[in-house]
Amino acid sequence: MSVRVLVTGATGSLGTHVVRAFRARGAEVVAISRGGGRVDDVVVHSVDLAESAHTLDALSAARIRCDCVVHLAAALPAGPSAPAMQASFDRTTAIDSTVAAFCRATACSLVYLSGTAVYGRMTGPPPVTEERAVAPDTPYTAAKAAGELSSLEVYAATGLPVACLRVSAPYGPGLRRPTVIEMFLRAALSSNELLVHGSGERGQDFTFAGDVAHAAVRAVEVGASGIFNIATGEPVTMRRLAELAREVVPGSRSRIAVGGFPDPEEGFFPVIDVAKAHEILGWQAQTTLVDGLRVTLDAIEARAASTTLRA
Repeated sequence: MSVRVLVTGATGSLGTHVVRAFRARGAEVVAISRGGGRVDDVVVHSVDLAESAHTLDALSAARIRCDCVVHLAAALPAGPSAPAMQASFDRTTAIDSTVAAFCRATACSLVYLSGTAVYGRMTGPPPVTEERAVAPDTPYTAAKAAGELSSLEVYAATGLPVACLRVSAPYGPGLRRPTVIEMFLRAALSSNELLVHGSGERGQDFTFAGDVAHAAVRAVEVGASGIFNIATGEPVTMRRLAELAREVVPGSRSRIAVGGFPDPEEGFFPVIDVAKAHEILGWQAQTTLVDGLRVTLDAIEARAASTTLRA
């Protein structure tokens, strides 16, 4: 790829995967995050996209020029309180507005990382296509839905390619907030009980982080515009997820306990249509859930070994 890509949120949960995926395709990557740092040999500039009153000037001062922005930076809620939720909404919308303004000012195309959570409960007949109306049910998902609109306004104003990727339940090595996958794997490693809430029949479509990064690469390669679901299209129940987590951990003696607590999402079983991403991006998930669990398990064990050595 003979392009220069700016990745925001480059040191975050998915950002490192995106940086590495573009580097693997030969793209030149410029990376920013709030705290800065490094991703392998890529220096990540420290830029606060939410709080700087002169963020566009800050980007210019960092000599950031690009052909495309892959935008992952966001402010996840620090907790369930109303102030934390409001702060998340305010910071995320400020970040998204800054990035949209930067793309308009510099004539950069844009790939915006959103989530299938903007659909809300996904009630109604399956499958869930990109035509379904959004119904965000938290301030954070409301901010992401608003971010999609501000991103698509860049396309309306400039004609530049703008793709919004609605990602379903990303998981994999390096994700900072523990997912149910990581919790199950850690419990299985210790032969502790794997507690499944409710009936265990609630479903989720888990998407491996490396596949998400590849979707971002494809969106840039084909110059795509529009909204795309990024998922496997094959949801799994929580009970089955627990069984698989136990199976991939050799020698685990974990017992699966179902029904310890009510599941607030009992009955939720999303079937997400990914035909549009396949047709236009030429993308489909390549990592099976079992393979993704094994890669995630390897990373957990490597971190544990590293911690033991440092101690």
